[in-house]
Amino acid sequence: MKIGLKFALAFAALVLWLSVTGMAQKSPPFKVVDKADIGANAAADFAVQERSARSKIKFTLGEVLKAESQELEKMMNINYRLCVQVTPTKGKPYTVKTLVSIDAYTNYKLTSWVRTRCGAK
Repeated sequence: MKIGLKFALAFAALVLWLSVTGMAQKSPPFKVVDKADIGANAAADFAVQERSARSKIKFTLGEVLKAESQELEKMMNINYRLCVQVTPTKGKPYTVKTLVSIDAYTNYKLTSWVRTRCGAK
């Protein structure tokens, strides 16, 4: 019994040490991709359609102003962080920053939609 408890404590200490020292797995950084990238534009289209469905306000995609991607190899997912110009049915165009995740089975998920001046210089 004492050996099992010592082993469990030693294992817990090792896990804690690895997480504190940064040896645990870290997410790769986002990389800039071309605004005309097919994956980025598909993600932008999805984000606009999904937001329109959730908010019951129809949005039209203007253009992709900035695009970044992050490939998560272990999970075979791709995240797109986008700055897009959108126009609501009744309103003026504005920019939003979105985050869209695409899994290995090409299931899309809109995880963030924030109105901001991300395209401003």
